Amino acid sequence: MDNINLRLYQSCIKYETATFSAKQLQQKMQKFGANISIKTLRLWLQDDINVFQLEKDVYITKTGCFTGREFGIKPSKYEIDHNILIVGHRCVPFIDGDILPFEIDFFFDKKKLSYVKKNILTSEIIQHHKIFGEENFLQYVMFDPSNEDIDFSINGFELPSMMDFTVLDMEEFYKKSDFQYEDWIRARVISYADSQITLEPDCRHIYNPFEQSVFDEKKEEWNKVFESTLMENLKKFGPRSCIEEQLMFHFINSMYELSVPHAGSVEEYLKISQKIGFCEFGVESRLWILNEEISDSKNWVGKSVAESENPVSEMIGLQISDEIIDAFILDALFKKEEDPSNIIDRIFEADYGNTMEIEITKLLLKNKFPILKRNYNWFADYEIAQLREEVLKIFKKTHNLYKNIENSQTQVDDYPQQDLITFMQLYSHTKKMIESLVLADDIDQSSINAAYSSLEGMNYTFEEIKGVLNEVLRRGPWNKNL
Repeated sequence: MDNINLRLYQSCIKYETATFSAKQLQQKMQKFGANISIKTLRLWLQDDINVFQLEKDVYITKTGCFTGREFGIKPSKYEIDHNILIVGHRCVPFIDGDILPFEIDFFFDKKKLSYVKKNILTSEIIQHHKIFGEENFLQYVMFDPSNEDIDFSINGFELPSMMDFTVLDMEEFYKKSDFQYEDWIRARVISYADSQITLEPDCRHIYNPFEQSVFDEKKEEWNKVFESTLMENLKKFGPRSCIEEQLMFHFINSMYELSVPHAGSVEEYLKISQKIGFCEFGVESRLWILNEEISDSKNWVGKSVAESENPVSEMIGLQISDEIIDAFILDALFKKEEDPSNIIDRIFEADYGNTMEIEITKLLLKNKFPILKRNYNWFADYEIAQLREEVLKIFKKTHNLYKNIENSQTQVDDYPQQDLITFMQLYSHTKKMIESLVLADDIDQSSINAAYSSLEGMNYTFEEIKGVLNEVLRRGPWNKNL
């Protein structure tokens, strides 16, 4: 029954655009036959990344926050000359981050615009994907339908100066509006839930070029408001999990000031800003105030990377998930092992003792091993088995360092912040890679090669930071003969 209620809850939440209370949501679900308590609903709402609590028992969804909102897009001269629009990061954060750019539906003059495959400058593609993070750019290239049959590992993942890419066909849009280089596009979210956006020309060329137009004044004013509110919100919300989430919290917190007619563009603002830009954050990128380090702060709202009053173990929270256990079992099956008890030594170092975590893991291994063995196909697993083994090696190193940190009960402030942040990100990336290997039905050779390339960088990064983190452990009273 809970699964049925959960699916019904998700359906109701997906298209909810108005603010609501838990009681109102309960009544709505009851009309469809649900029998669910207010307490359960509140727990679901609190854990739902697509829902925000505005005040006591008043909620709003991402759909409610972003549907109907407006933002600006400034096509480049290259795009106008080639009758295209490279979607890239232009719609962040107004569209669900799990949606790839070519999956967004755009409409103009009541007609849906088409996507086309074009051979275009790689540098032009790069500049319209920066908000996703430089570290993620190659993934967007590989996920693009125009490149699905290309193995980028052949040339060491070096991209050519020109490449095929899926772009929006803007020929009719540009011609109908007599679109000029100085003009903008006004975008409006029809539906956040369905990733639908309308586009309208927002033309500057109709104004006298020798006079400061109202158009220019409004764009300049928008930039000023965007900058001042972003500086406030960066300090309030911190680095979050990615740039997209930083911008999402920023726009939600300042929506009425920023989602206005003649709204500017995050991309265009960042090109001219002298106060905010892209900064390194561990092995990732974030937006931050230029010449300021992203430091720890217990004042950040929500789950922060570093709340200095908490021990590191609470902030990192590494756990042996079901997917990780499955991966270790599949690794053993590929090696044609029959005894699951040997797996425990690969996960934990011998000096941890007989902890509850080890006992629970042993029990899970015992129960899961025969189930996975029953349907295991050695030949089908051959392609990814060696890759999985390499990923598990780095997971073990990461997990064992974490266990030493956990046992020490050290504080966040005891560690160099960038090294600690990098360590947390490294674990997260490793975990995601393991889950993709375990859960994927099929992985092509190009993806396997890309994963090997990522692993090389991850191993290098781990070797760089482990000495710094171990040195903190050695210096403290918690030293356990490290």
